[in-house]
Amino acid sequence: MLPLAMLLSACGVSLSGEPEIVSEREILPAPTLAPTSTQEAALETTGADTQVTPQPADDTGGGSVDLAAADYDLGFELYLANCAQCHGAQDGAQGPSLSNMRDSAATRIEGIAPADYVHQSIVDPGAYVVEGYQNIMPATFGEQFSEHEINSLVKFVLEFDPASMMGGAAASSPEDASSPEDASSAGQATPAPAAVSTGEVLTVRGKLVQGTTNGEDIPPNLAVQLYVLDEQGNLAGTFDTMSAEDDSYTFENIPRAQGYMYLIQTRYQDVPQGTQIHPIQGDERELVQDMMLYERTTDTSDIAISWAQMLINFAPIEEFGLEVWLRVELVNNSDRIVTHEETAGAHDWFVSAALELPVGAFGIQPMQGEDSQRYVVEVVDGIPVVQDTWPLRPGQMHTITVDYYLP
Repeated sequence: MLPLAMLLSACGVSLSGEPEIVSEREILPAPTLAPTSTQEAALETTGADTQVTPQPADDTGGGSVDLAAADYDLGFELYLANCAQCHGAQDGAQGPSLSNMRDSAATRIEGIAPADYVHQSIVDPGAYVVEGYQNIMPATFGEQFSEHEINSLVKFVLEFDPASMMGGAAASSPEDASSPEDASSAGQATPAPAAVSTGEVLTVRGKLVQGTTNGEDIPPNLAVQLYVLDEQGNLAGTFDTMSAEDDSYTFENIPRAQGYMYLIQTRYQDVPQGTQIHPIQGDERELVQDMMLYERTTDTSDIAISWAQMLINFAPIEEFGLEVWLRVELVNNSDRIVTHEETAGAHDWFVSAALELPVGAFGIQPMQGEDSQRYVVEVVDGIPVVQDTWPLRPGQMHTITVDYYLP
């Protein structure tokens, strides 16, 4: 606490005296559904001209919404407790953002007023699922809340303007941007185009080497993949082979060109592991690269936090809460890949690290590439947890960056 006090003092923040209480409001945590791992599309369409048939307003349980009698503050409380973890300040994996819902309500379904559309989306969320999202929103709010509470929630969604206080929302960190190298090291399934034809080829060979002290012998016939990247880092082709009895592997007739890079990957003890070969510099016709493999352990005693930083944006405090930017660096000091027992996400990878956020945190946005499947956010016993599913290799450092809000 002393360094924190010194930091706040240096920033001109006084720690003496009683703080001014602007308002008091009790917010009870309400766990939401965890992200589903299904691969089915959330919205099935038969073509670009597919029309969605809106539900009549009378079928929503209250007809036209009476915004004049609705309570904005009550809607704010309901939103924080039940909606904000999936519908935060930015569009997330679970649902559109608050501002997105407000701005698109008027045009989402032709012939339905914005208030009636938002009302319908609350009581019957499966009637129209926004393209790109899955139908995971609870369908029980119509029974759980009174009509006045639902109308108050509609009023808050339509009238709240977060733009003036959410301008500081963090963008994706460059170090967390998705790339084919990231996909290879983490085992992410990357769409593989047909191999390019450059007219020149080479051979890539090497051995699988046990990197864990007193580790077991590596079994033969492991599937090994080779990813070819062009000088821009774009995936140019993929190739497959099997390891031999002596743990060697060979890829022949692989396209080569100036600046090409090669990534090798296999799966050992249910963990994707890989290595990178330096870019082509001259007239290489054979590349030799051994790949170190490590056994997996669930003993987390050798995982250390090498550095951590928390930045707090007080700008939205009076109406929306605090914006928190958390960055943690983890390092693996063992000679094994450390994971938890459980797996997470559609890819079913082992969880390498789990960060518990404060109860009531909402708008949780792990910083990652647009198409990355690295993080999974769940609510466990009322506690929001950010799960990192990228393998943490021995001697490797992970940076986990999360942006979230607190009431």
